[in-house]
This record gives sequence, C-alpha cells and structure tokens, in this order.
Amino acid sequence: AAVKRERGARCQRCGSGHRVIADHVIELRDGGAPLDASNLELLCQACHNAKTATARARRSGLGGTA
Repeated sequence: AAVKRERGARCQRCGSGHRVIADHVIELRDGGAPLDASNLELLCQACHNAKTATARARRSGLGGTA
C-alpha cells in the first residue's frame, strides 16, 4: 500500500490502473531482496503475468528476457 501511495496506483510498464500489485523486479527465487522497496515495481495483472512467464521460461532454459 505504501508503494502504491508513493508511486501512484498505476502499472509502471503500461500505465494501466487495473488490478495493480507491487511485484519484485528480481524475483525472490532469483535472489531478489524481499523487503527492499527498490526491488519493487507496480504492475497490472497483464504485465505481471507476462513478466512471470518470461522469468519462468528463462529459468527453465527456454530463453526470454524480462
């Protein structure tokens, strides 16, 4: 909630205001800092799903960029 108040409740990738969540820039399983606000970005559901799919593909060796 604090990140949304600070940055505005809009997706930082596409600007959408629909179902915006704070997401880790570097996922925790990839070594991202869990409580560091600089490791958070606000994403709408669509951008979050795309980012997560890309990260999973990269981890599984299928390529992709985040």
